[in-house]
Amino acid sequence: LLFIVIFLLFYRTKVRFKVYKKYREIPFLFSGMLTAFFIWIAENIGTFFHIWLYPNQINEFHMVSFQKIESWFLLLIISFVLVGLVHLPKNTTEKSD
Repeated sequence: LLFIVIFLLFYRTKVRFKVYKKYREIPFLFSGMLTAFFIWIAENIGTFFHIWLYPNQINEFHMVSFQKIESWFLLLIISFVLVGLVHLPKNTTEKSD
């Protein structure tokens, strides 16, 4: 239910970023899922090399649960919303004299 609400709220939202003088856009939900997926991969690499371990990985390596991607995705959504509230966009429709 939570993911349905997030989809309904953000499905039209885009993330705009600049790469060497050129602005690009990507759908917000897609960027969130990609970021969560790559964090999950990094987490698996870290646990494989014993940089940190979860309790079920002490004796032998097990991949981090695929459901962890959902947790990272939700954390990213909360982070984007909080940063967006702190850094509200400037009103660009006002006329300057």
